Amino acid sequence: MAQIALNNVSKVYKGGTTAVDNLNLEIEDGAFIVLVGPSGCGKTTVLRMVAGLEDITSGTIRIGDRVVNNIDPGDRDIAMVFQNYALYPHMTVFDNIAFPLQCKKVPKAEIRERVNRAATLLGLSEYLPRKPRTLSGGQRQRVAMGRALVREARAFLMDEPLSNLDAKLRVQMRSEISALQKNLGVTTIYVTHDQVEAMTMGTKIAVMRLGVLQQYGTPQEVYSTPANIFVASFIGSPSMNFMKAHVLRDGDRHRLAIGDRSLDIPEEAIRKRPGLTAYVNSDIVFGIRPEHLEIGAPTDRSSLEARVTQVEMLGAEQLVHVAADFKPITVDEVLGAVESNQAVSEQRESGRTGGRADLVVCADSDLAVSPSDTVKLSARPGCMHFFAPDGGKSIID
Repeated sequence: MAQIALNNVSKVYKGGTTAVDNLNLEIEDGAFIVLVGPSGCGKTTVLRMVAGLEDITSGTIRIGDRVVNNIDPGDRDIAMVFQNYALYPHMTVFDNIAFPLQCKKVPKAEIRERVNRAATLLGLSEYLPRKPRTLSGGQRQRVAMGRALVREARAFLMDEPLSNLDAKLRVQMRSEISALQKNLGVTTIYVTHDQVEAMTMGTKIAVMRLGVLQQYGTPQEVYSTPANIFVASFIGSPSMNFMKAHVLRDGDRHRLAIGDRSLDIPEEAIRKRPGLTAYVNSDIVFGIRPEHLEIGAPTDRSSLEARVTQVEMLGAEQLVHVAADFKPITVDEVLGAVESNQAVSEQRESGRTGGRADLVVCADSDLAVSPSDTVKLSARPGCMHFFAPDGGKSIID
């Protein structure tokens, strides 16, 4: 097993395009970390640089105690699992798994032992004589993982290995890969654009945008205390709601003025984010997750008034879309992001940039609401997020 460290690593392509910008990342021995972000954020480039498939422009990459900048991919003692499985169709499952050992001329008896051991771990023993075309997508992905396992490498690199599977199989394979990694204790870097995969699989998550690391922490840290408005918008499904707000002080109380309504800011929120007091009489961006917005009684003074536009029933819960008359705010307005940014594009498609603010509330399925109903929204104390209007940094200290 091995620790992996990237120090001031950058990748600039010919023509000046920066794919990765001054990345610093320390991955502990035996950790399972997930690189996540929209398409084009640089996460796959990072993986390919660690693997040696892409040269770095500057910085150093260490695997264990070795700087591997100038070491060939085959000598880095890592194993990679690709998105498209990369299996040889004319070979049996046994030969596909054994291939890297055969290339190294490992004795046949040892090859058979290691292949059988990997096949048992992955539930592939009965499929060893078959060809890949006779297997399901999940079984093919297990074969690709088996080929990585038999190498007994110091680290695993996985590049969106589940993207070709259907939704049900993805959930099953997420669980299997996580359990296998914990059992083996192999340092693993996993790349995905799916934030649900990131939240459920990683011991730590590295969120990237436009080649720059935005935040690195446990799933709970990234969800509960996002470093900026991009992380807040990208992590969590449905995405966090954002509103332009004005901070007011009324005696000992702090309030958020949003349109012609206001919300109390509980003392708990002020204690957790004391930097908010510096924004009294100033504009900020207020963020609240759909699961932390509540539809309350019409007489509630500290609330926002909105009209239900759509209800999506999901079984145990429902997504209630509401429109309000206050000023909407979007991630690209705060960040000055390019139009191609995936998180921004998704929000544009959801209608959050219209003349009215489109918010989403995650409510219990037994709540009786219908389109055109007028409702009052309140924010769950302790779950409010505040961001600087210029740049979107989270307001904390």
